[in-house]
Amino acid sequence: MVRRSPTKEDAESRENEARLAPHSVRLAITTEVTVADFPMSDPRANQNCDNDRLKVESSAVLSGGVAKVTVVLWPQQGERGIQQSLEMLSRQTILRTHWALYLSGAPELRKLAVDSGRSLGLEVKGLSRLSENFADICMSLTSEDEREVFVFLGCTAVLQPDYLECVRSIVERFPELGVWGGQVLTGIESELPPWIGAAPWLAGSQPVQIDRWANSRRGYEFGGAFPFCGPLCLRASALAEWRRLPHYERLAKSPEDPQHGADWPARFQLAFGLHHLGWGTGLFHNLKAIIPGSTEGTSLNSIIGHVEEIEYARFSLLKWWGWMDQIPKATKHGQVLEDIRRSVNCNRDQRRLLAAQDRGRIRAANEAIAGAKVSLQPRRREERINRRPGHLHSQASESMNSGGMPAEVSLSVVICTHNPRKDVLAKALQALSTQTLAADRWELLIIDNDSAEPVEGWVRAPWCKDMKVIREPERGINFARTRGLREARGELILFVDDDNVLEANYLATALRIGREHPQLGIWGGIIELEFEVKPPSWIDLYRATLAERLVERDVWSNLIFDGDSTPITAGCCLRRELAQAFVQRMENLPIEFRLGRRGSQLTNCEDIDLAWTACQHGWGMGLFRSLRLKHLIPPLRLEEDYLLRLTEGTAYSYVLLYALWGERSRLTLLDRCVRWWRIQKMRQMPLRGRMKSELRGQQRAHRWLKTPRIRQLLAAASCRSASSSNSSLDAAILSGRV
Repeated sequence: MVRRSPTKEDAESRENEARLAPHSVRLAITTEVTVADFPMSDPRANQNCDNDRLKVESSAVLSGGVAKVTVVLWPQQGERGIQQSLEMLSRQTILRTHWALYLSGAPELRKLAVDSGRSLGLEVKGLSRLSENFADICMSLTSEDEREVFVFLGCTAVLQPDYLECVRSIVERFPELGVWGGQVLTGIESELPPWIGAAPWLAGSQPVQIDRWANSRRGYEFGGAFPFCGPLCLRASALAEWRRLPHYERLAKSPEDPQHGADWPARFQLAFGLHHLGWGTGLFHNLKAIIPGSTEGTSLNSIIGHVEEIEYARFSLLKWWGWMDQIPKATKHGQVLEDIRRSVNCNRDQRRLLAAQDRGRIRAANEAIAGAKVSLQPRRREERINRRPGHLHSQASESMNSGGMPAEVSLSVVICTHNPRKDVLAKALQALSTQTLAADRWELLIIDNDSAEPVEGWVRAPWCKDMKVIREPERGINFARTRGLREARGELILFVDDDNVLEANYLATALRIGREHPQLGIWGGIIELEFEVKPPSWIDLYRATLAERLVERDVWSNLIFDGDSTPITAGCCLRRELAQAFVQRMENLPIEFRLGRRGSQLTNCEDIDLAWTACQHGWGMGLFRSLRLKHLIPPLRLEEDYLLRLTEGTAYSYVLLYALWGERSRLTLLDRCVRWWRIQKMRQMPLRGRMKSELRGQQRAHRWLKTPRIRQLLAAASCRSASSSNSSLDAAILSGRV
């Protein structure tokens, strides 16, 4: 094999790819990708690093904390692909005793791989089943070889020298991730056309600028955290659970892509199964691979074929798992309106892609697919985590007990209130008095946000050893919470509304979650509504607006815009470092963009802004079933006029929130006409009034954002980078961002 030395243009190309945005994609310019394209650093530095790593790994072996890796090759590019893959693997910095190499495929390739591996110092073993299909290989793997993670290489991929080392560190750092991947670049010699910019994985490319991980449904969707192309890392225990799922026939039988090694139906089955079992998924920017390619695979016709098969496989699995609510119901009038919208907003190529999506979905909807017969419950978290590195426990414990703060205070409970009802606040304080957490482990701060009657004059909590009432004269919930974050001394800060009744173990559980999930910056739980009077029959329309939050199972992610795992302020717990970052951001943010209620203004979404700030600063967010509280609803909040004003304020706040995070939505004349037509067709008056309130709030927000001064402030205040985009292909096409 003739190696080509990297040129200056190649280096510049790779630097540009490190800054790839989902809406502007340029792939690597390479004529032949070799191991030399990942240059090694100074050999002496490598030797020192190897010695230090050997010491660390030797101590880890004694403590039983070393993750062992199995690399599975099923090459599809013949003799040249095997030699290139083996040469790449021989350069890995991981110790040879910590990983093994297996090969699947044609028998004639095995002998070649064994001979080539022996010349490179590698021992190549063969799988019991000869197959080139990803699903068959997964089903044939056994637990005879005691390994903790499998790395599947389905095509010639050039990995960075420390790839397997990074895989092993992820195994230890994220014990609840079942599958993950990394950044994938290709050798295509041209720039991708604009209509594919929103979904580069269709051409075998997967740009990753920031680490993304989740166990929510959003993590397994397009643009989430699932590796839809390139090398695949799969935890052995997750694979064992996946194999115990009901054996069903593959619902879509599209052949593997010989260029990129993508087996879409098998990967979808893996993704849906692991999500059903509660395992998480992730993408990590330090896992880098280059896959040779050409311009042949990026033609519009080939991409359209991929899109149709992908949508068919995805919606068939949605139907099989019983998630029918995720399948859009097409109606005759709705299809006509959709065709009009596409003709206005999309060009010919974009319309062809969307039509291919529709064909795949219609095929899945029209076929009779038997649903899942059983529902397997995921294993308990304690059973699932075989090894967790000791430093996580020690660091978490030290941060809870020392961390530069008084040892007796681990948690600060902050109650922000404005003109509270005395009996309701008394119930909230009574619930705090029965907490199982020792009283000397937490403090209570009551932030009086410019109440007409100062709270300090009448509030009483004799059972609390460390309570302070602080008056904040600047009216607004965001000002009150910022003041509470400044005054809190605890390593963790828990927000409790003045109408929240916590369960007795709430504080202790919040501390435990903080220790067990050091990667999370903010988390919350279940919020149940408790009405003082019997609610009207149509109250179900407004339960989410009244802050009801039901959690089916524990979910977490670091994906901005992931609503499934975003906690709201009532009962949410956050770390002190996140509090400091949020306070600093509020100080630099124009007052016009500080969300939350101010007096009689029923705006909100400041809690979502706080949660997404955690993701922006490298933490995650989560919801846990073990955290439970009751939200007391007085009769005033059941009046229809109040609920309609609250709905309008919420819709207004969401438009402002998304604009602040870089997602400017468009409300065109056609969209307004379609919405008003649907409202007029709606016969249920409560639902009709709610839809009208939502539209009024959105229109008011869009008018406000169009003013010249606000547009200038928004451009300066937008805090979301282009690299954190999580938009799906169809949404990106319809919004005109590609």
